[in-house]
Amino acid sequence: MTTNDGAVLPIRLGDVLQTGLVVRDLQKTMETYWKLLGIGPWRIYTYAPPTLREAVVRGRRVDYSMRIACAQAGPTQLELIEPLEGPEHLQRAPGAEG
Repeated sequence: MTTNDGAVLPIRLGDVLQTGLVVRDLQKTMETYWKLLGIGPWRIYTYAPPTLREAVVRGRRVDYSMRIACAQAGPTQLELIEPLEGPEHLQRAPGAEG
């Protein structure tokens, strides 16, 4: 694919490079994806203050923490996100609203 000025883009629009999913239990989800789909190994990161600074939600600074696990699924990076603490709407269990 090229831009309007003829430059070649390094990816084609439409390619999925990363998919992020919010999960309730990071460890259980990683194990399930490994057992059922063979996705792994996982790299696990924890983001929380003071490492996670200046998080802004709806224009307000918030303290927020989460654990993230990343693995490759073919050309796509799969990112699992488990909220640990923060504003209520970021803590709600996925699917809790129907």
